[in-house]
Amino acid sequence: MLLHFDDVFLTASIQKKYCQDELLSLSIQPSFIELISNRLQIIYKSHSSEDNTCYTDSRELRADYRTTFSRDDILTYIMRGIENYPFYTEHFEIKVPENASVFFND
Repeated sequence: MLLHFDDVFLTASIQKKYCQDELLSLSIQPSFIELISNRLQIIYKSHSSEDNTCYTDSRELRADYRTTFSRDDILTYIMRGIENYPFYTEHFEIKVPENASVFFND
């Protein structure tokens, strides 16, 4: 399943061209977050926890064992799919990850 720019990012702008910094500053569509959460069967955490005693949010954990994901994880996944900057929104397509290994790039 391929999604387009407006399916992934929430913006009130009619801007058609973005650089990397602009892309990183955009809000992510709640429906995209829900889609990833449902597809991968993991929970979205809107904030980072400093206390990680049981390592549930650790990036060192294999993807199969991760139980949460964050905005940073989403942006990392999206950035891997973008080759050129600046890019135009009409050329933006992102494949919905099939599993956690693809999403977390294990």
